[in-house]
Amino acid sequence: WMGPEESDGYVIAVPVSGGTQPTPVFSGAPSGKLTLSPTYIGNSMNLSNGNQTVHQFFGYVQSVLGQTLINGNDKVMFSVFCSLDAPATFPNGHYVGIGTTSMNYNGVTPNPYNSYPGNDNQSIGLNSGGEYWYNGSIQASGLPTWTSGDTIDVAVSVINNKIWIRVNGGNWNNNPADNPATGTGGQGILGGLTSFYPVLCPSYEGTMTILNNATYGVPSGYTLLGTNITSSVGFLGTKNMS
Repeated sequence: WMGPEESDGYVIAVPVSGGTQPTPVFSGAPSGKLTLSPTYIGNSMNLSNGNQTVHQFFGYVQSVLGQTLINGNDKVMFSVFCSLDAPATFPNGHYVGIGTTSMNYNGVTPNPYNSYPGNDNQSIGLNSGGEYWYNGSIQASGLPTWTSGDTIDVAVSVINNKIWIRVNGGNWNNNPADNPATGTGGQGILGGLTSFYPVLCPSYEGTMTILNNATYGVPSGYTLLGTNITSSVGFLGTKNMS
């Protein structure tokens, strides 16, 4: 860097507290928010709220993918609020999870009731009955359960190949020892999936909304998916006095 006296020197960039320049964490998220795909969505679902709310308007079990890719060394969390019109009718039929665009999100004709994440080898589903699904089978049970009015957090570490879930700020994976921040516990991401999207499946006339703020906080080292980080840097110049 050539300073005002055109002498040799160098520049150091340092963080500045209280900075105001928004930096999108994930370039794939429009406006820095996690949004839901109008393309990869079951045909009996509709989107609203800037594509952050999905409603299943028939009694089908279909899914919608998010529009932000999770891959590489990502350690992220996404947060969902669930509202169910008839929670007692299909108590274990509501899912959150992850999947690729090749997953079965729309149902196989003539059966539109099997399009939950975890119904194939391109997705993983965590359902409202506390079950972990992959390739059409239950892989684990005893995870947190939820119903209408609950907030579900899903933490995913691609680098550790693990996924965690909690409800209303409770224990991750229903285990006090599990902790995404330290990589403790967690369910393994099966099928060798390393690049995928969030998936929501409200089913049976349910509604799910992506939350832009973490009601119960974010694990250390993780980012709330799709949010903006506000930051600035300052530049320190030092003359070369030699």
